[in-house]
Amino acid sequence: MAILERHRIDPVELAEQVEERYKRYLETTFYFKDPDLRKSFQGALSSGHLSKGPYLEATPVFKCPEGQVNSFKNYFLIHQMKGS
Repeated sequence: MAILERHRIDPVELAEQVEERYKRYLETTFYFKDPDLRKSFQGALSSGHLSKGPYLEATPVFKCPEGQVNSFKNYFLIHQMKGS
């Protein structure tokens, strides 16, 4: 359980980071030479949100059966030893 606690994701913060990066991408991709047009574009980008998320879905945690985990480990060990 300690491993899961260290890797918690804040979906709201993640959505904000994605939106901010997308805005920077748009600003650099669509750089307008005309100062008025550029100012208008930047104003439109900062006037609201580009997304309505984050969307969350409650799904149960996937638990791989112990036998299957060992099968995967054995498969990869065999192929690693063969060099393929």
